[in-house]
Amino acid sequence: HLWSIAVGAQFLAVWTVLLKWALSRGAERLAMLGLILVTALVLALRFGLSQAGTVPERYLYLSTETRIDALALGAFVALELRSGMLAAWLVRALLRPAVQLGLLAALIGSFAADSAYRIGLGLTVDAVITAALMYAVLRDTTHPVGKTLSSRPLRGLSVISFSLFLWHLHGIAFDQFFVLMPFPVRVVAVLCITLVM
Repeated sequence: HLWSIAVGAQFLAVWTVLLKWALSRGAERLAMLGLILVTALVLALRFGLSQAGTVPERYLYLSTETRIDALALGAFVALELRSGMLAAWLVRALLRPAVQLGLLAALIGSFAADSAYRIGLGLTVDAVITAALMYAVLRDTTHPVGKTLSSRPLRGLSVISFSLFLWHLHGIAFDQFFVLMPFPVRVVAVLCITLVM
């Protein structure tokens, strides 16, 4: 998991400086446009490299320059939520369908896609769906998904989610001690160990 932390850290090291510069000059729209451009360039790079077959698939999956599209889209959503620059009618027209279609597409795409699609286009498609879902849920907390994600327990979990991400492998390592237990008990045990850590 260190690779994903490294990708995030490298993105944030550059993005923080650029965002501060853009906001100090009132160039929030330029920053948002830049994020969309980064997403398109990363998609083109990863797709081109995957089609050429000259770079190992593992490299395409793990490297910063081929994975920052998801972070750029997340940053775009954060800026849009802050600024509200998208037209209100567009937001209303897209919110509910985005949640419903996004969940369906994510489920179908995750199971039906072959490796070439997943690496070439699928990672960006997943990022777009996730960004649309985040945006829709954060804009419309009256939707059932928004209500669920806004609940007190899940908001509390979101506060510690990064720590859980960092420590969950340690919890999974303890799974070997629970091999004789039924699977649901093993899952609960691993979750408890991870939370304690």
